[in-house]
Order: sequence, then structure tokens, then C-alpha cells
Amino acid sequence: MLNDREAARRARREFNVALKPSTVGKWRKLLLETGRMQKIKPPRMPRISTDAETTKRIVEAFDASPQKSTPQAARELHISQSSVCRVLKRGWNFVNLCKGISKRRTLDGAPPHYAIAVREILDDHLQNRWVGRRGSIEWPARSPDLTACDYWLWGYLKEKVYARKHQDVDMLKLVIEEENRAIPLNMYHNAMNDFLKRCQLCLDANGEQFEAIK
Repeated sequence: MLNDREAARRARREFNVALKPSTVGKWRKLLLETGRMQKIKPPRMPRISTDAETTKRIVEAFDASPQKSTPQAARELHISQSSVCRVLKRGWNFVNLCKGISKRRTLDGAPPHYAIAVREILDDHLQNRWVGRRGSIEWPARSPDLTACDYWLWGYLKEKVYARKHQDVDMLKLVIEEENRAIPLNMYHNAMNDFLKRCQLCLDANGEQFEAIK
């Protein structure tokens, strides 16, 4: 029997089809386990009418945990997400806190952000609304990172992910997702609580570099 790499080479040679060895391995495993070459989609959560009792359960769930997401509530209550959203929109008066605020996409000076193709896409979709190298609004050199993803999340995930070995890109993606899900919620809260502190430190330093918060 051909191994995954040999099978991928043969597919390219005989059928002019480019396949990754990892893709061949997934198909082989799926075929051996299920006898099929295609995954069977899990059944969707049934959509039920949002009667008074269902509405009460949804409202009580969010009263007890206001930060709960609609997908999480749907899983816990065994109700479709569309039903949860319908009850929330119908019964609660949501306020658009960002209405009227001018929004801009911010990119630092990383080489991938400076690629011509990336800048062309930004010009097409975010004309005069993105900050970065050679953008309509220049990214100031050596600007401090203020967003939680930049000053905490990316570095934390990189340290965790690269502590493990990965056979291929698919495994790398899987490990990134696993490590992201494993981050305790309080770490996110702590990082976001540091945001305003970092903004004040940036103001105190007149926009220049400052020491990271310990």
C-alpha cells in the first residue's frame, strides 16, 4: 500500500491533481473509519417555536450570565441559535455603542502588512480608513502596542504552540485552536483590564515607548 506522500505524488503524476500528503492521510483515515470519503454533517439543532416557557428560559440564562454568547446559550439550552437571537432582539432594547464613531483598521509595520497585494485590498475595501505603512494614515515608527492581541495574546500563544512539535500545517492549526481554547477566561479579563492602563502610560510617555505592565 502506498504511503500518503507517495499517493500524493502519484495523483499529481497520473491525474495532474495537486494533493497534500496530509489531505491524503485524512481521506485514508475517514475511509477506514466510516467507509466514506466525505464527512457526515452533524444534525442541526432543531428550530422550535419560542413560546413563553422557552422565552423565559432564554431570558433567565442571560440574566444569570450577561456575558454569555448566543452560541453558548443555544448549546446549553438545546435551542437553535436563531431562536435565542430572536428572543433577545424582541425583548431587549440593544444600543449601538459604536454608532457615529469613525472606525479605522490599524496595522503595524510588520512585513506581511506591507505587501503590495495587502495594501491594494485595504485601499479597495477601506479607502482612507486604515492606518499602516504607506497607508492614507501612516503608522508612526516604533509605536507602542495597545491592543490586547498585540501586547499579550500573540506572544502567549506563540510560546505555547511552539513548545509542541507539529507534523504539518494542519496539525499546527489544530494546536493553535486547542491552545486558544485552553486559555483561562480570567487571563482575557486581566489583559483587557490592562488596556486602559496602557493607554494612560502611552499618554504619559507622549506616545513613545514605555515599559510593559508586570
